[in-house]
Amino acid sequence: MNRKPHDLPNYQRPELARLLPALKVLEDCYAGLYGKKEDYLLRNGQEPPWAYQNRVERATFNNKLKPIVDSCAGLLTAFTIAELPESLEAAQDDIDLSGASLSQFLQQCDRLSLRDGYCFVLVGWHGTNDGDRTAADDITNPQRPYLKCIPRQSVINWRHRQVEGLSVLTQVTIAMQSEQEQGEFGCASVTQYHVLSLAEGGVRHRAWEIDRKGEPVLASESMSDNQAIPLICYPCSEDAFNCDTPPLHKLAELNIKLFRKESILDEIEYRVNAPTVVRYWPDEVPQSPGAVVVGATSVIEVPNASRGSKVEILEIQGGGMAQLQASIDKLKNDIEAEGMNFLSGTNAVERTATEAFLSTAQIKAILDGYMSAKLSAVERIVALWCGWTGEEFVTEFSADANLLEQPLTAQDIQAWLGLYNSRVLSLQTLLEIVTSGLGDRIGHSIEEEIERIKDEFGVESQPPPTSIEDTSGFETVSDEEE
Repeated sequence: MNRKPHDLPNYQRPELARLLPALKVLEDCYAGLYGKKEDYLLRNGQEPPWAYQNRVERATFNNKLKPIVDSCAGLLTAFTIAELPESLEAAQDDIDLSGASLSQFLQQCDRLSLRDGYCFVLVGWHGTNDGDRTAADDITNPQRPYLKCIPRQSVINWRHRQVEGLSVLTQVTIAMQSEQEQGEFGCASVTQYHVLSLAEGGVRHRAWEIDRKGEPVLASESMSDNQAIPLICYPCSEDAFNCDTPPLHKLAELNIKLFRKESILDEIEYRVNAPTVVRYWPDEVPQSPGAVVVGATSVIEVPNASRGSKVEILEIQGGGMAQLQASIDKLKNDIEAEGMNFLSGTNAVERTATEAFLSTAQIKAILDGYMSAKLSAVERIVALWCGWTGEEFVTEFSADANLLEQPLTAQDIQAWLGLYNSRVLSLQTLLEIVTSGLGDRIGHSIEEEIERIKDEFGVESQPPPTSIEDTSGFETVSDEEE
């Protein structure tokens, strides 16, 4: 039977298909091009296969993408969850049934979403009610919810419906790899297409496979009483399932360009340092000329030479190395600028102190916004978990407010010392600010600070001067008095 593409469970949204090459570049770059160098280091037209393979093996990928993603993901781990549901607290050391703790799982989601723009989290249920169970059953085959991180490219199809002005997810298809036994010892990887759709009374879950004839085969089917498809866009976004190009795609493309240029430079250096033999033949070059072995050499065979049989060593000058190195240095600056552009919206590498301060503030604002979206996603994940277990959802979330704060500079410390010397800041507060290294806020109320000043100086805090003339009666403490 000839079926149309949109009648098959492996149907892929066209807008996602256009985005897949960009997602592949990001995935390969983040993995350091492991096993993928040949895809990005192309073979020259007349290059022998053995020479191309040697060039690929010599090439080294200088990964610029992974440190940016991992460092940002590390910053986003500083949050706390209070009063976890009992079942979630019991499962938090193996939240995905693969050994990852809840914090490790969320950090994996952070890395994936920072790299690709966003990812998905599936809140599924493991196990079936098959009668009496033992403690061993609870360990080997637990019956409980679990979390699964889904890459963006694995969600291949989706449908929405407008309900009272809101966009409701009514169907989604997730491509997953599963292993099937093959023979006595082997196994094979099979793609299953998990279709979750809203149905009367809950959510219908069907797992499909495509056979060799291209026909769909229903592998399994189940029904749950969930009122919503248990799939969350991570971090939460008003534009979930968008197919915009990921923010770090340009950086990944520049990283590939750097890889190619550095490979060319390495080859030039290799050729300059390795001898090249030129062998002249009075007639045609024999089918199997005698070997020339002088270390790692290249041999140029010249037929019909007027000078007769002769062997020379050719010295390659490599005159363009300086220009190529300058081009590589400029490209590295462009990559650094693109990394800053991802964080702060500015592509200036060399900045003034004011620009650097504003850039840092913008980075903080962006990461604060991401943290807020992350906490919203985690809140929805826990709510779906409680939907499976029937527990009450009373969990509270909070992020470490100091983690993304700007550190004190020497100028900041001098300003705080000036306030202390003017007796409008207590010594206790000054020490708290300096030891914390953060100076954009005081961790207590104004009334408490006034009481501290009274206790230390025996006087009330003086109002700030409104003009230069008002400072004449303003008490200060000199260095000699201290």
